[in-house]
Formats: sequence, C-alpha cells, structure tokens
Amino acid sequence: MTEPVEFWKWISPTMIGLVTNKSVYHWDLRTAGTEPVLLFQRLQQLNNHRIMNYHVNHDLTWMCVVGIGQEGQRIVGHMQLYSTEKNVSQPLDGHAATFAKSATGATLFCFVSRSATDAKLFIGEVTGGSHRVSSPVVFPETAPGDFPVALEVSDRYKVLYLITKEGFFHLYDLKGGKCITVNRISPEIIFAVSPLPSSGGVLSVNQAGQVTAITVNETAIIPYIVNQLKDVGLALSLSLLRTYMVLRTWSKHISNSCSLLVNIRRQQGLLLSLQVEF
Repeated sequence: MTEPVEFWKWISPTMIGLVTNKSVYHWDLRTAGTEPVLLFQRLQQLNNHRIMNYHVNHDLTWMCVVGIGQEGQRIVGHMQLYSTEKNVSQPLDGHAATFAKSATGATLFCFVSRSATDAKLFIGEVTGGSHRVSSPVVFPETAPGDFPVALEVSDRYKVLYLITKEGFFHLYDLKGGKCITVNRISPEIIFAVSPLPSSGGVLSVNQAGQVTAITVNETAIIPYIVNQLKDVGLALSLSLLRTYMVLRTWSKHISNSCSLLVNIRRQQGLLLSLQVEF
C-alpha cells in the first residue's frame, strides 16, 4: 500500500481500518506478515475533506466514511455508505454516523446532518426495513457554527451519544430517536471521541487536553424520564429499566389506564456520570 493514510482506527480487537486519500483498507493482524486488503474506493464527494471517522457494522457487511469540508462560511459533512454484499457506495450528507443493532438483529444506520436551516438525527435499517425515524437536533443560538463531531451507540443502554465541536452533549433513545437530555460538557473545542464499552459510555478529548468519560447514571435516568420528561413509554423501552426495577423493587408499575405508578423518594444526582482527567 503506497497511498498516504488520512485516518485509521481499530474496528475490532485484531483489525485496523485505514482510510487513504483514495481508498479504504482493512488490515487483519491475527496472522504475522499480512497486508492491508482493499475494500472500496473513496467517492469524489469526500475529496478535500478531513476524514473524521470510519465505522463498520457488527458483521462487517456495511461501512461508512465520514468527512467534513468548508463551503463558504459553513462546515459541511459528507459520508460514503458502502455495502460489501452489493459492492455499492451511496453518498450522503452528514457530519457524524454510527451503526447499531435493532431488537431483531437488523443493522441500523444512524447519522446526524446539519444544514444551513436545520439539523436532524436519522435512524433506519440499512436494508430498508420498517424501523425508520428522524428527530430534530437543536443547537443553541450562541453556537451558530457548531456541528456534530461524533455519534456513538451504547449497546448496554440502547442510547446514542452525540458530541459537538463546541462541547455539547446530546443523549437520544436508539429505538425512537427521542432526545433525553442536552448538556455542555466542555468549554473547549472537542476534537476526538471514542466509545467506552466497559461503562456503556464514551470518552471525549478537547483542545486543552482534558479527557472526559461520559456514561448513563443508571439510578437517575429512569426517574428523570418519568418525572421530568413525563414519558413513561420511553422509560419502559430502555433496556436499563429492568436493572432499575431490581434496584428499586417496584411493586406496582402500570395502572389500568396504562399510567406508571411510582412511589419512591426523591433521587438526587446527575442524569450523566462525568469523570474528568488531565
């Protein structure tokens, strides 16, 4: 391989994904002496773009390259979605993306795009199944130039973590795309985000060198959704509800009118657990 590498990351414990200025390769390091294998060519839409991320689904049948570029006064995002089974690429507008698995095991493609007029989160099956939702993504008026830099899924909590350049954090329900909370986690520009499977969260790094670990606070999120968002359906749909039920030993949950009856003391604490390291 003689092409310059613009981006690389571990896509499994033994495999590296490499994005060059022309192509995408996978390098399996289980056997000594192996070479990177060409997967597909980059689309022209990603020319003169900074590659921000590269994602693959659970069985390596779908890949996505994400890049950003300058158009006038705006930072635009473009993506290349590739199917190994069809050997076909599709260009899409978007700043951040990831893959997830539905309850039936289908591959979900999730991405966020911010245009000049609005921003949306899209979640849908790559094969065109029935699971397709979109939700607005709200950016504060104080950050008109902000844009997503990372979108990561938590298999543990069935939520999506959206991180923006200006340090804002958005938490979304994976199934319905509902926004659970928005907080600012960094006063500095965030330039790198990585999943943290051990906690079901993510790590972010800002320009000041601050590393922040973000994950769901299991004891606070369900009371927050029920009492603050008033969304019993969302609370019930989250996979962590069972853990919460065991910890709090709920005795009555749903009345005849399908409303949740909860009698617990006030919960103190943050919806998110943050740990900052320097």
